[in-house]
Amino acid sequence: MIAPPSDDAHASVPGAPPPADDDPIPEADPATGPDANPEADPEAAAESGDPAARARALRQQLAAYVAALHEACVAATAEAGHEPSDLLLADAPFTVAIIAGRGLHVVATRDELPPLRDHEQVPVGHLPPLEWSVRFVDATVVPGLGARPAAVGGDQPEHDPVDVAPRDIGIEHVLYHLRLDAAGELSTHHAMHAGTALAANLVRPAR
Repeated sequence: MIAPPSDDAHASVPGAPPPADDDPIPEADPATGPDANPEADPEAAAESGDPAARARALRQQLAAYVAALHEACVAATAEAGHEPSDLLLADAPFTVAIIAGRGLHVVATRDELPPLRDHEQVPVGHLPPLEWSVRFVDATVVPGLGARPAAVGGDQPEHDPVDVAPRDIGIEHVLYHLRLDAAGELSTHHAMHAGTALAANLVRPAR
């Protein structure tokens, strides 16, 4: 069951896999950026021994996942008899932060994120009425990101890192939040299912 939107419209998708441990997003070559060579075969790049090529391939795959997620969300909204403009995502441009800490988190927000780094490339997407940009955030941007507090007396902390990750980079208002396994849950098929599930949570309540 998907929980109804809270005041900050925080939505999660049931059945999403648990995050992989300590799987940061590899850093792209600053001279080329994450979107360089878009015609390259992402599978071949991912299997290459070039860290920059693997970084570009992963970031291209993540940006494509986000686009497919939003496409499915808009389509499911229309199929349910709503206007796409009824989506909370349609109110204004927003940012999708791909956060690598203890797992991979996909968080949509309109909060301000850490400043752009030199040569950082920011993919943008447009699917009327949605407009978004994608930021890739890991421990190179926010030191210590994903590190859990030390347990007291050997007990595990009470909070779940899925709830901590957005706050680690200053996000307080969440439009949606997904957890993914970076190794195997970035297919278009998975994105379409996740986007369809999100749609019901992101439609503005009727007045």
